[in-house]
Amino acid sequence: MAIGNIEEKLNKQFAANTSNSRKLIFWYDDKGTYEEEIDNIHLADGEILKLRKDNGFEAKYTLCRKFPEKNYLIYAPFPKPPDSDELNFMLDLYLIAEPFYADAIADLCQELKIDLQYKPLLEKQKDFWKKRANVIKFQKLELVKYSRESISLGVMAAICNLKVVKLDEIVKKLIFEDDLGDENKYLLAFKTANVLEDFWRACEDEYGFASSKTLTRLILTFVYSYIEGCNGAISKEYPDAESLSLTTSANVFMANLLTNSALADDVDILLEKISNKLDFKSIISRENIEDYYKCDVFKIIDEKIIDHLCRVLIASGRALTDFERNMLRERFTTMHYSKSYQKIIRL
Repeated sequence: MAIGNIEEKLNKQFAANTSNSRKLIFWYDDKGTYEEEIDNIHLADGEILKLRKDNGFEAKYTLCRKFPEKNYLIYAPFPKPPDSDELNFMLDLYLIAEPFYADAIADLCQELKIDLQYKPLLEKQKDFWKKRANVIKFQKLELVKYSRESISLGVMAAICNLKVVKLDEIVKKLIFEDDLGDENKYLLAFKTANVLEDFWRACEDEYGFASSKTLTRLILTFVYSYIEGCNGAISKEYPDAESLSLTTSANVFMANLLTNSALADDVDILLEKISNKLDFKSIISRENIEDYYKCDVFKIIDEKIIDHLCRVLIASGRALTDFERNMLRERFTTMHYSKSYQKIIRL
């Protein structure tokens, strides 16, 4: 920022004083960028006090004893000391003063009420923050508490045009895209905003997904975890099963997808794509279908169960057992693909 613009901004900040009390403004110039130009700034209603790392006590005496009613800009050509620093004699004054920043990211931190400790994170994500529309979308998320994780998730949520900051919702946006590879538009946007690694780290923390970072393998983690939850075990027939960590949280994510009626069509398309990729029809033909009576992750499972029971009944001439009848009733009325069979029954 040009020194003239800084002077104008400072004078406006001093002029905005609506109380009768003095005004103190602290400017911690982290890299001392303006140290040689600070004397060229003219303040219409204040004076400049230059802070050094070794004159904190003297500066405080000047502000509190010698000139307790004057307006001051306290300029420090170094980063703000931590609040825990016992030699930070200016802390109490800083807490009642106004901060000043001479760069866009610091201004943004002030606007969003994000602590300056996260300024390096926002600088890393600068390609996201430079667009005002992104800032507005982030503000609308109304994050209650800021941390490295919540800020990065907020950026992802804003990119995905979400109204809440939840990893589950972010993941849904990504996996329902047509492209599950490197050209997935959300993955590309995450990479541009420098939050892609944060996304995979969040998936590891939440779902235990720590293998090679692809959306397809993430989806397999959800699918396999769900099958394991239903069947009690995972077949060695499943591709990559041994290299994936199967977790309860991944199981819960998949279960929630399967019971979400609003997403049913999207889920069906996604699971059909994954079933074909795995060639699950061939896999399940080599499995004991009775192990899958409680599993509804792929439609082919229902088809194989019906085919199996038809063969058993024809071969034995017996009626369905109560267990088989109840199992079919559950699959046709409450499980994920039940709508398909309700239509058939109506016909």
